[in-house]
Amino acid sequence: MRLRVLEPELGAGDVAELEITTERAGYAALNGVDSDGRTVNVLFPNALDGKNQFEAGRHRLPRPGWRLATTGPAGIGSLYLLFCTRPVDAEAVRASVATCTAPPKAVASECGASVAVYREIRAS
Repeated sequence: MRLRVLEPELGAGDVAELEITTERAGYAALNGVDSDGRTVNVLFPNALDGKNQFEAGRHRLPRPGWRLATTGPAGIGSLYLLFCTRPVDAEAVRASVATCTAPPKAVASECGASVAVYREIRAS
Protein backbone atom coordinates (compact mmCIF):
# COMPACT_ATOMS: atom_id res chain seq x y z
CA MET A 1 0.00 0.00 0.00
CA ARG A 2 1.20 3.48 -0.81
CA LEU A 3 0.02 6.97 0.13
CA ARG A 4 1.09 9.92 -2.00
CA VAL A 5 0.30 13.59 -1.47
CA LEU A 6 -0.02 15.14 -4.92
CA GLU A 7 1.11 18.60 -3.76
CA PRO A 8 3.16 18.19 -0.56
CA GLU A 9 3.67 21.91 0.15
CA LEU A 10 0.45 23.80 0.87
CA GLY A 11 -0.58 27.13 2.34
CA ALA A 12 -3.19 27.43 5.09
CA GLY A 13 -6.61 26.73 3.59
CA ASP A 14 -5.23 24.96 0.52
CA VAL A 15 -6.85 21.69 -0.47
CA ALA A 16 -4.74 18.51 -0.29
CA GLU A 17 -5.22 15.73 -2.81
CA LEU A 18 -4.11 12.21 -1.99
CA GLU A 19 -3.53 9.09 -4.01
CA ILE A 20 -3.83 5.67 -2.38
CA THR A 21 -2.50 2.62 -4.20
CA THR A 22 -3.20 -0.86 -2.87
CA GLU A 23 -2.65 -4.35 -4.22
CA ARG A 24 -5.63 -5.84 -2.38
CA ALA A 25 -9.17 -4.93 -1.41
CA GLY A 26 -9.75 -3.56 2.08
CA TYR A 27 -10.82 -0.70 4.33
CA ALA A 28 -9.00 2.58 4.89
CA ALA A 29 -8.81 5.00 7.81
CA LEU A 30 -6.95 8.29 7.40
CA ASN A 31 -5.85 10.36 10.39
CA GLY A 32 -3.97 13.65 10.39
CA VAL A 33 -1.65 15.11 13.00
CA ASP A 34 -1.65 18.91 12.78
CA SER A 35 1.62 20.80 12.56
CA ASP A 36 1.38 21.51 16.31
CA GLY A 37 2.27 17.82 16.79
CA ARG A 38 -0.58 17.26 19.28
CA THR A 39 -3.92 17.60 17.49
CA VAL A 40 -5.08 14.38 15.82
CA ASN A 41 -8.15 14.29 13.57
CA VAL A 42 -10.05 11.55 11.79
CA LEU A 43 -10.02 12.73 8.18
CA PHE A 44 -11.58 9.69 6.53
CA PRO A 45 -14.07 8.10 6.76
CA ASN A 46 -16.13 11.12 7.70
CA ALA A 47 -19.74 12.35 7.83
CA LEU A 48 -19.63 13.35 4.14
CA ASP A 49 -17.92 10.21 2.86
CA GLY A 50 -18.26 7.09 4.95
CA LYS A 51 -17.51 4.59 2.19
CA ASN A 52 -14.02 3.49 3.18
CA GLN A 53 -14.01 0.13 1.41
CA PHE A 54 -11.67 0.01 -1.59
CA GLU A 55 -10.94 -2.49 -4.32
CA ALA A 56 -7.33 -3.13 -5.30
CA GLY A 57 -5.92 -0.34 -7.44
CA ARG A 58 -5.35 3.41 -7.38
CA HIS A 59 -7.78 5.77 -5.63
CA ARG A 60 -8.01 9.52 -4.97
CA LEU A 61 -9.10 11.32 -1.83
CA PRO A 62 -10.98 13.44 -1.23
CA ARG A 63 -13.79 12.29 -3.46
CA PRO A 64 -16.49 14.68 -4.74
CA GLY A 65 -18.57 16.21 -1.95
CA TRP A 66 -15.84 17.06 0.55
CA ARG A 67 -12.45 18.76 0.80
CA LEU A 68 -9.28 18.08 2.72
CA ALA A 69 -8.07 21.58 3.58
CA THR A 70 -4.99 22.49 5.60
CA THR A 71 -5.65 24.51 8.73
CA GLY A 72 -2.24 25.38 10.16
CA PRO A 73 -0.36 26.48 12.16
CA ALA A 74 2.60 26.70 9.80
CA GLY A 75 4.89 23.69 9.99
CA ILE A 76 4.95 20.02 9.06
CA GLY A 77 1.93 17.80 9.67
CA SER A 78 1.59 14.04 9.35
CA LEU A 79 -0.90 11.71 7.73
CA TYR A 80 -1.45 8.12 8.90
CA LEU A 81 -3.27 5.79 6.54
CA LEU A 82 -4.33 2.44 7.98
CA PHE A 83 -5.47 -0.16 5.47
CA CYS A 84 -7.11 -3.37 6.77
CA THR A 85 -8.69 -6.41 5.17
CA ARG A 86 -11.71 -6.00 7.49
CA PRO A 87 -13.59 -2.88 8.67
CA VAL A 88 -11.48 -0.52 10.77
CA ASP A 89 -12.52 1.87 13.55
CA ALA A 90 -11.04 5.22 12.50
CA GLU A 91 -11.71 6.75 15.92
CA ALA A 92 -9.74 3.97 17.66
CA VAL A 93 -6.83 4.66 15.32
CA ARG A 94 -7.07 8.40 16.10
CA ALA A 95 -7.02 7.68 19.82
CA SER A 96 -3.94 5.45 19.52
CA VAL A 97 -2.09 8.12 17.53
CA ALA A 98 -3.17 10.91 19.91
CA THR A 99 -2.24 9.11 23.12
CA CYS A 100 0.70 7.11 21.78
CA THR A 101 -0.60 4.17 23.82
CA ALA A 102 -0.24 2.02 20.74
CA PRO A 103 1.72 3.21 17.74
CA PRO A 104 -0.17 2.97 14.44
CA LYS A 105 1.81 -0.14 13.46
CA ALA A 106 0.64 -1.90 16.64
CA VAL A 107 -2.98 -0.96 15.89
CA ALA A 108 -2.45 -2.21 12.34
CA SER A 109 -1.24 -5.61 13.48
CA GLU A 110 -4.56 -6.14 15.27
CA CYS A 111 -6.46 -6.14 11.97
CA GLY A 112 -3.80 -7.53 9.63
CA ALA A 113 -3.20 -4.08 8.18
CA SER A 114 -0.44 -2.09 6.66
CA VAL A 115 0.26 1.52 7.64
CA ALA A 116 1.53 4.25 5.39
CA VAL A 117 2.92 7.29 7.18
CA TYR A 118 3.50 10.45 5.22
CA ARG A 119 5.20 13.36 7.00
CA GLU A 120 5.75 15.87 4.25
CA ILE A 121 2.66 18.07 4.45
CA ARG A 122 4.00 21.57 4.89
CA ALA A 123 1.66 24.40 5.78
CA SER A 124 2.91 27.95 5.40
